[in-house]
Amino acid sequence: MKHLMLVCVVSLVLVSSTGVFAQGGDGYPPITPENVADLELVDILGKGPLIDVQVIDDGATLAALSTGGITLYDTAAIYAPPRYIRFEENYFGPGRGAIGIAPEAAVLYRDGQATVFAWEQPYAPTTRIEVDLATGTQTVTQLSRRGAVAFSEDGRWMVAYSPFGAAREMAMTVDVIDTLSGESYTLIEPVEEAALVDLGFVADDSLLVTVALYPDPAEVRTIEVWDLATGELVNEMTSPSYRVLVGGTYVLERLGLDGGFVLRDAVTLEQVAVPDQFAEEPVAAVGPYLVLAGRVPMADEQLVFWDVAAGAEAFRIPRRESVCTQQFPIDFAIGEDTIYAYESTSIVAIRLDPDRSTGWVQAQFGNYGANVTDMEFVGSQLLVSQSDNRIFTCDYRVHGVATFDLESGDLVDWLPTSSLVTQLAVSPSGALALYGPSAVEQYAPDRQSVVRYADERFDVDAFGMTYSDDERYLGVQSMWRVFLWDLADPNTGPALLSEESYRLGDNSNLGFFGSWFVFIADDAVQVYDVEQGTVVHKLTFDQQPWALDLNPVTGLLVVLEGEDDLSEQQLHVFDLANGFAPVNSFALPAPDFETLAVNPDGSLVVLAREGTWEESYPRVLVLDLASGEELFVAHDVSVDGGPLAFSPDGTRLVISYGTAVAVYTVPE
Repeated sequence: MKHLMLVCVVSLVLVSSTGVFAQGGDGYPPITPENVADLELVDILGKGPLIDVQVIDDGATLAALSTGGITLYDTAAIYAPPRYIRFEENYFGPGRGAIGIAPEAAVLYRDGQATVFAWEQPYAPTTRIEVDLATGTQTVTQLSRRGAVAFSEDGRWMVAYSPFGAAREMAMTVDVIDTLSGESYTLIEPVEEAALVDLGFVADDSLLVTVALYPDPAEVRTIEVWDLATGELVNEMTSPSYRVLVGGTYVLERLGLDGGFVLRDAVTLEQVAVPDQFAEEPVAAVGPYLVLAGRVPMADEQLVFWDVAAGAEAFRIPRRESVCTQQFPIDFAIGEDTIYAYESTSIVAIRLDPDRSTGWVQAQFGNYGANVTDMEFVGSQLLVSQSDNRIFTCDYRVHGVATFDLESGDLVDWLPTSSLVTQLAVSPSGALALYGPSAVEQYAPDRQSVVRYADERFDVDAFGMTYSDDERYLGVQSMWRVFLWDLADPNTGPALLSEESYRLGDNSNLGFFGSWFVFIADDAVQVYDVEQGTVVHKLTFDQQPWALDLNPVTGLLVVLEGEDDLSEQQLHVFDLANGFAPVNSFALPAPDFETLAVNPDGSLVVLAREGTWEESYPRVLVLDLASGEELFVAHDVSVDGGPLAFSPDGTRLVISYGTAVAVYTVPE
């Protein structure tokens, strides 16, 4: 089953390239029913969720790998603008990390070079990206081997493994490569119907611990300790535990779903004594510490660093200061006097005293993987609000509005906000309105001044916000209420038009056409005349109207009827310029659609669904608005009913998918 064989490293290369994303330009034609089938994914906007954080350059630099690229921070000035090297291609797939979960990758930093191995699934082919950290130059190699990669902390050892033999009709196997000499050997020969569930480097990276499920005995985890220099088996044992994790210098055995754990020395596999008060497993092992969160008396909302050798608590950090979301950090990187805890959205620098007896939060930074909540085109730029409704106590740098240049795909501006942002609106003159918990903030076009209006009637979340063309009014649809704010006298606050709004889709579900303010409330689409101060028309349907899109120039109104559940949904088209005349109605090919957007000439509608109905059915599709015919399916992107939009000139379609934005165009 296990065989040692020294061989030379063989080339696994199938294709080598240095390709880049196609970039936008004025030459792109408008998207029409005739050419929409030719849509191509041309760019991915956003850094994406964090995957890996390491201290490099003898402690001078913190390197953060995310799905979008590599960010280099100066550890001596952590809040200084970092250097960002954007990946030239989408190596991870646009659907990866859609709910803040980072895809898998491994990276080795050596001699000013980053070698990144990326894979969409552990059973998919691996991509190797060589990045020159000084110039940003990138070379891409597609490898024939399927599987995953891990590096030892010192960078000497690379382990390539295929973990899921039983589930993916692949034999589980583990190969070891000495990155200094170039020699490799097979540590674990291919085993059918087996699965590698965890591995870790221990004993100053001289040993490798593997945890595997072999077919015999079934459902029993085998823990094996290997000498990386010789490939010899040093120690082994079997464990009936529910889960086994390798971290730091320890092996953690989780005893069952009800909690409880056994801590073992990673070399001898002997049990290490721990205090009885540790009723559940730690969340991580970092160097000499076990990290616990709310697991010990009086430790609620705390990260506790326990020194196992000393048998005592080293220090603790308030979790509300150190962890951005309600999730625990996914990993840690250790510097000389700083521990960097990170999850998919941000990094926390925990500064240690010289004797490492106490620690405190020095900084929280980064803008990774926060959910896209709304989008708005402004000329050749796209404004994207990024937040997470789990985040209420984070450092302000986590929430905000990103501005992307659509020609280059670069992030050109980041406007941090004091709280989460669920909706944004841009006026014709460039003023920016942001909706956060119980407040609306309005920024001047130069973003230098801001007016904040708080109202206890505002709900935590919002599902629509828009300016009138004359900028006199701002319409707001919160979770349960609809407001109209007369900006001629902003201090009077918004007028409440309805307290019977409904939980709607994530796109803006309201709009202006002339003096009419159109919104969904009281199980109907209502038309409120701002000059008369009253509702002048209602559109009712057999089911609850769920979302709408209104062209403020032509008056074309498209309404999605039916909640995003298993009920049948209908699409209705009206002409508000001609007395609410019905134009068309048709049934959608599947339920669960959450949001919609119509192109500028009113010929196409794009819809996104939550994906809770039938996973084989596409989550994003474009229909002919005149016939209801399906013309395009976005196979490249996986969404959850998030915001989407056509550009004002109709040449781009942007689709959010959790933490980033996919840009589609028709080739020139």
